[in-house]
Amino acid sequence: MTRLPEMSRRHLLAGGAAALAGVGVRPALASELQALFDASQRAIQQLRLILGDGLYLPADDGFGLKAQVNNLRYIADLPHAIAVCPSPVIAANVVDWCRDNQVVFRIKGGGHSYAGFSAGPVLIIYTQGMDAISVPAPGLVKVGAGAINYMLYDQLELLGQTLTHGRCPMVGAAGFVLGGGIGFDMRRFGMACDMLEETSIVLASGQEVTASATEHPDLFWALRGGAGGNFGLSTGFTFRTVDVSDQVLTVFDRTWQTPDQERMALLLYEMMAVFQADDSGLLGSRMSVQYTRPPWDPEGEPGFALNLVGQWAGEERQIREILQALDVILPVSAVRAQFTGPYWAAQHLLEEPDEAYFYQERSTFVADTPSPEVLYQALDHLRARPPVHGPCDMRFFQTGGAVNAVAPDQTAFVHRDSQWLPLVGYYWTARDQRDPGLIARGHAWQDAFYAFMLQAFPGTGAFQNFPDPSLQDWQTAYYGQNLERLRQVKAAYDPQFLFDFPQAIPPA
Repeated sequence: MTRLPEMSRRHLLAGGAAALAGVGVRPALASELQALFDASQRAIQQLRLILGDGLYLPADDGFGLKAQVNNLRYIADLPHAIAVCPSPVIAANVVDWCRDNQVVFRIKGGGHSYAGFSAGPVLIIYTQGMDAISVPAPGLVKVGAGAINYMLYDQLELLGQTLTHGRCPMVGAAGFVLGGGIGFDMRRFGMACDMLEETSIVLASGQEVTASATEHPDLFWALRGGAGGNFGLSTGFTFRTVDVSDQVLTVFDRTWQTPDQERMALLLYEMMAVFQADDSGLLGSRMSVQYTRPPWDPEGEPGFALNLVGQWAGEERQIREILQALDVILPVSAVRAQFTGPYWAAQHLLEEPDEAYFYQERSTFVADTPSPEVLYQALDHLRARPPVHGPCDMRFFQTGGAVNAVAPDQTAFVHRDSQWLPLVGYYWTARDQRDPGLIARGHAWQDAFYAFMLQAFPGTGAFQNFPDPSLQDWQTAYYGQNLERLRQVKAAYDPQFLFDFPQAIPPA
């Protein structure tokens, strides 16, 4: 497990010293390899003493389950070992062990890593065991770094409380908040990171500290939008919550479908313009457009399908009038949900299924609704989507409101001047994966569509919680004007760059 050349390490761990001391290996070299092997075995035994049954090697039962990834692109990027940490003390000891033995590691919270940053041929430190959720005081909730969103939702529902959260129950709570945390409540409550009161984290030194407005304030600033795994191993978060025990919401999930590209562009524009005009913060929405065949007629003519999902915290009559006006432009094709009722009953209708795909998403932030002409051109790109079997779409998450009420430099989350978060989604299946040429054409399509967005849409940047392995200037795209300060915080708390991954913030 020490940082050895890849082939040497593989042989040492798999075959043992005997395999390396056989015919053709000179005595001096065999002796050196034997010493390396002995050192590796001692180190592994030390790790076993720290973790007990929490250490999983590839031959162990349960290893495959622990190594599962959400994005199937990285399903073959198996770790050398997985360290499941049930407590901050054990997590700190594992960090110490990695530092002392020069072992490369990555952190896994158990949710999604779009770009496979919690996988690979390294040691995975898995915070799965730290998933407790408690209430330290009224109006606060403390969440372990290994908690998955559905655990948090269940507890918040029992309390009659909420905080800004997403639609997918299987996302890890830690990764969600560390990258900012978007959801349908963000326009009235702010980002999830804006509701963070304090957080605990194991540093590169092995010390666990609490970061808040009064303790390690520079680190606390960085952890609110600086993305997971950059500054240490997070162990827990304390959030300020909002009482929704008496709140009534209207939620909706509606789809419009037509082969008429001009009509679809007009509908999308009118929808976005009307929604952007809402300055109450009571509206949260997401639009997704695909070019596809009708689900009820798989042999039918392909067309554009616009799915609108969202919530409204005002009077039901108001949102009904808005939706009815949209139906005049194009009659709605399907209504999966339209419900007015208690907050958490409504939220459950908005939950998104957690399906495994091969995928990549490319995002940006937009300061205004694109014109009908620009949206029509975007639909041209969508019409040219690759013939893969996964859903490919253009998506718009509505931002603005309370998100923009916070100054860009008040937290590490810098994207405080947008109205929309659009992305190009490219999804494919194992069936498609058998054709490398098809996959490559799909990436070329996505790249061309994304380049069009960056040129034609009035915006800039990219969302760090949708990490994009194709981004060249990802540091500026994710962090903008806050990058240099983030690098300074990195230098102060992790000067040796112990916490590293392909898009880790480098120290100044």
